[in-house]
Order: sequence, then C-alpha cells, then structure tokens
Amino acid sequence: MASDLEPASIVAEINAQLHADYVIERKLAGGEQNGAYLIRRGAQRLVLKWQSDPKKATQMLTAGAAVNHAADLDWPVARWLSAGG
Repeated sequence: MASDLEPASIVAEINAQLHADYVIERKLAGGEQNGAYLIRRGAQRLVLKWQSDPKKATQMLTAGAAVNHAADLDWPVARWLSAGG
C-alpha cells in the first residue's frame, strides 16, 4: 500500500494495482481513526478506510472478516470488497 497515507496517494495505489480509475468523491463525516472517504468509479460507489497504526490495522482487518461473515448470514451490513496492505 502507499507509504504516503494521504487519501489521494492511497487511491492512486489502488488504481495502479487494479488498473482502475477510482476518484475521491468526498470525505465522509464522523470516524474515529483516519476517517473514511467515498470513492467512485462510474456509478460504483465505495467507502475507503485505512489505518496507519499496525495494532489498529490488525483490528480493522479482523472486523472486515466479521462483517463479511455477518453478510453471509444475511445481516444488513455492507460487505467488504477488499482489505489488506
């Protein structure tokens, strides 16, 4: 993942790895860590979150697995499409 943890740098890295053209639409209100950004690619809209603290990043990755498990059980949650660094 991008060493410069600015939203634009992270989106640029995602685009390079996925051969995509995501753009930042806006920063989302709230958030307890680095915040979250709404990014889009055409009509597809996604939430970008990241964590620079290694311990908190591990917790975030664990949360992603739990959220996807809840989605598998038909809980009304937004599935995580990708996670990692």
